[in-house]
Amino acid sequence: MIENATYNEMGAIRAVIDGVELTVPDDMANRHRRMIAEWEASGGVIAPYTAPSPSTDPHDFPLSPYQFRAMLKIAGIEATIIQAISDIADPAERAVAEAKLDYALSYQRGDPLFAMLAPAVGLTGAQIDALWLEAKDL
Repeated sequence: MIENATYNEMGAIRAVIDGVELTVPDDMANRHRRMIAEWEASGGVIAPYTAPSPSTDPHDFPLSPYQFRAMLKIAGIEATIIQAISDIADPAERAVAEAKLDYALSYQRGDPLFAMLAPAVGLTGAQIDALWLEAKDL
């Protein structure tokens, strides 16, 4: 029994047949495709492919060093961030934060360093998210 069928982004058909999800090529030589054709003949409809909406979660977008540093400069908080990192009391924690700022190959929104530095620059999580989403497009 076919429960539903939808075209995927490659033109194949994702179908639930007897409770099992299958990817079926759109080729009548395939026995499952013939089953789907019979289902269509009895009124079943293969839904068209719908592309997923783009993510708006900043955690899905690591920033490159130039995007991150540009974001700090555009927001006018670069000097404040550098000072806040210099003010970290624990030498090991400060060294890690300095190295992340200067040498990271990418910056992840979920890095705990950003939560720690947010109060120093007076930004809320939502404001940082908005800056992050702008920076991803630089």
